[in-house]
Amino acid sequence: LKGLVIRGKKGPGGITIKKTNQALIIGIYDEPMTPGQCNMIVERLGDYLVEQGL
Repeated sequence: LKGLVIRGKKGPGGITIKKTNQALIIGIYDEPMTPGQCNMIVERLGDYLVEQGL
């Protein structure tokens, strides 16, 4: 399920959502975390779950 990521930003914070076969992984961040850090964590977790068949 490639390309199933939604990102949003408001002020210093934001959200990253990744869809897997059976779940939505939702990461909400605010300073000092950066958008790139949140994206990386959520997407890697989502990729891992997809690899596991979830």
